[in-house]
This record gives sequence, structure tokens and C-alpha cells, in this order.
Amino acid sequence: MSSDPRLVIANVLAGAALALVTVYVIAGMQTMLPANVVGISTLVMSVGAFVLSLKKRSYSVSVMLSANGIIHAVSAAIVLGDSAGASSGIIIAFIFGLGTIGLGVAKGIETTRIAATAVSR
Repeated sequence: MSSDPRLVIANVLAGAALALVTVYVIAGMQTMLPANVVGISTLVMSVGAFVLSLKKRSYSVSVMLSANGIIHAVSAAIVLGDSAGASSGIIIAFIFGLGTIGLGVAKGIETTRIAATAVSR
């Protein structure tokens, strides 16, 4: 792990978002926190981790953001598949998951480009 404070905070935020969504999904979505609080807080933490890690090499942030988005989107898709009438909250959770996957993929591409530029110099 790097000693860069921005990268350390980004890793902590991405890890906290991943832990929150994982615990929420494993607990069967029956915790004391409402789904919209979990969804919005994980999205805010993920965006914060992405912004803090801009122009920094970090595969760990990329992997955690992607995993967070996958868990979020898949759990929302399962709920969408089980219910006959889809609520707007579940659809928004699915979109949040896809957005977080996008952040993880963008971070992975950025990290790979930074690494390739460093090697070519």
C-alpha cells in the first residue's frame, strides 16, 4: 500500500462501501438501514474513492469499486426478477450498481494507462 494519503483514503472509502453493501446483501436486506440510505451512501463513498484516486495507480480501488457495483447490481436484479411489480427504488439501485461498475472499469483503464505510460518512458 502506498503512503500517499489520498490513495489511502480512497482505499478506505472503497473498502467501506464494499463492506457496507456486502453486509447489507448478506443480511438479507433486513437491517435497520433503509435501502436508499445504503445505496446512496455506497454511491457517495465510491465516487469519493474514485475522485481521490484520480491520476494515481491503484488496482485495489478499481477492483473494490467493480466488486461493489457487481454486488449492488446483481442483488437489485435478483429483487427485480422476483417481484412482479418493480418499484422505482429497485430500478434506481440497479442503475447505481451499473454506475459503480463503470467507475471501477474507468479506474482500471486509467490505472493501466498510467502503468503503460510509466513503462514506456
